[in-house]
Amino acid sequence: MKLKNLINYLLEETTKDGEYWYHTTSPENAKLILQGGLRINPSGKGKSRASLDWMPKAYGGITPIFLSRKPGRYHNGVVLKVDVSGLDLVADIPGLVDFGGRLTEDSIYWDEEETPEELWDLMDPDTEESVNGELSFEWLREPNNDISRAAIAITDTAAVMEDIGPGRIEVTDIIVEIAAENNSGLKNNANKDI
Repeated sequence: MKLKNLINYLLEETTKDGEYWYHTTSPENAKLILQGGLRINPSGKGKSRASLDWMPKAYGGITPIFLSRKPGRYHNGVVLKVDVSGLDLVADIPGLVDFGGRLTEDSIYWDEEETPEELWDLMDPDTEESVNGELSFEWLREPNNDISRAAIAITDTAAVMEDIGPGRIEVTDIIVEIAAENNSGLKNNANKDI
């Protein structure tokens, strides 16, 4: 139970000074976001990693907004500071895939030796949240449960399943990396909103 207390403490510490998280986007998208806010179910240029085919099913029919606890986690773009006070943060399921998670039609699982420590106790096949060692998308998209909190602590990212108005958003930085320094980052993160 000490792990759950640590996760809750970390989440509380993050939110003490105004509950700010970060979103990185292109300069063109940043202008639109500052005028109209961040929107779920993006289309056109607002699409990003959120455009994965399985995303709407994982999030109950919507494509959420993705945020990072730390600014500058993603490369090449404008870093937006987002006040998430009062918003529900849920697991970043694509982020869990980056940590070795494997998808089924309605859940995620890890090979036993690859299961993140923070989720190990929650992966017990006898718990309500886990069926045969798989975590259901339904539980991952629920705010304020142990699974969502553990997932957020693992990835340092979260998803928001509602629009975020422009009054909560401000520009903090612009990141431009030189191709020679991080060629893979340029390929992988170009036009990615996170």
